[in-house]
Amino acid sequence: MTGAVIALGIVGCSEPAVCSSAAVVSVDPPTMADDGSSVARVAVHSSLMAGERISLEVVADDGSVITTVSAPVNDAGDATFSSVPVAAPRVTMHVTGQGVCGIGRADTALAVKGGGVSNAGCVLALDPAPEHNAYYAAMGVAGVLSEVSDPDPAAPGYQTTVHVMTAPGWTAEMFEATGDGAGGGLGSSTSHATSIGKVTADAGGVAARALTVADGEIGFSAVCHGPAGQSATSATTTVLADTTPPACAFVSPLPGTTITPGLVSPAAKPGQPISLPLTAHAGDGDAVGEQVTVDVTHPGTPDSHDGGPAAADGTFLTKPFLFMSGTYNVALTMRDHAGNVCTSDVAYDVVTNGCEIRLVSPTTAVHSDADGNPSNGLQADVQINVSKACASRPVQGVCGLSAPSTFAGADGIARMRVELCTASPCQTQAVCTFKVTNAAGVVTQTAALISYDDQL
Repeated sequence: MTGAVIALGIVGCSEPAVCSSAAVVSVDPPTMADDGSSVARVAVHSSLMAGERISLEVVADDGSVITTVSAPVNDAGDATFSSVPVAAPRVTMHVTGQGVCGIGRADTALAVKGGGVSNAGCVLALDPAPEHNAYYAAMGVAGVLSEVSDPDPAAPGYQTTVHVMTAPGWTAEMFEATGDGAGGGLGSSTSHATSIGKVTADAGGVAARALTVADGEIGFSAVCHGPAGQSATSATTTVLADTTPPACAFVSPLPGTTITPGLVSPAAKPGQPISLPLTAHAGDGDAVGEQVTVDVTHPGTPDSHDGGPAAADGTFLTKPFLFMSGTYNVALTMRDHAGNVCTSDVAYDVVTNGCEIRLVSPTTAVHSDADGNPSNGLQADVQINVSKACASRPVQGVCGLSAPSTFAGADGIARMRVELCTASPCQTQAVCTFKVTNAAGVVTQTAALISYDDQL
């Protein structure tokens, strides 16, 4: 039968343009598994937003609760529970979906032939249910455990509960199998399974154990034992756990750099708006092809947005944004293949009537101490160029372990020495900033990444 639908609006939904109606939930007629096991497949549809959760409570004919599971909905608002334990002769299923636009509920029932969970089966399921992920599904991974569905994303690892459906009073021993990280995937000769404990099934035939899962590919299985020596073995549920967001940042202009007319070519006219694209990057190649969004805000001007997939090198080049004098807040959001999110919020000062300032050298890694005397620290020589209007003006820096200062020459060149390490060996990267102040007191600044490596 099709589930009856109840929709309840939550008072205080703050975005009426998004919440055009209260949350709606519906359930397809549940179907029993084809292999004859005492589990059912339940497909739920809703008006919830991606990542909001659906919970499913299964109640036996005698009123006892067989199981309660939950899962996030996908972009279409759908969630599927593939291994739901049931019991003869009939179960009632209560489905609840809750999101920013309200609570939706639906009920449905299923007639069950045979003994249902009273039979001595051994069926394993995870709660929350693993997320369907198109990228990893193409690689043969059945489900993903990411921060999207992690009940406690602030805690290390992924927080899950392993449920084993068997007969009341039976003992379920649960196992976790992992590869060795050196090319030994699950099922290879280098994978291994370890017991994560034995649990006696409750009156509903369910044994459960809470577990924290580390990142990696993991297979869960169980062996169920009855009081008279009976045994049954579950299938292996293989998932990929990945709760580590990608590292992401704006790389051009490097945060700390003042946006000035000279950043574009040809240079914008002083006092005029500057049309400049921004470049963001995510490391480890885990965001390639995934969606990137960039939002630019400035008081008194309309917000600007751009988005698209990350390129093969992990970068995303935005459209040119129009910048006028003032401070702009720029928000970056990048995702990895598992759905974990990285955000970076920075502020750029825009100055159209100041001096240009740029780091000229070094532009590659420094490999030796500038003064040849490592006992007083490992140093690098830096050249900064400023525009003619700031010739002979003071130039100040903050770089590594030092805060050097000098005056630009009549040619606009400022040379200074910065300390990056106290002793060898030294392998480091420092984000360095250098600023100049013109005669009118207007400050402009450049930021640059300087690398030192004396181990090559």
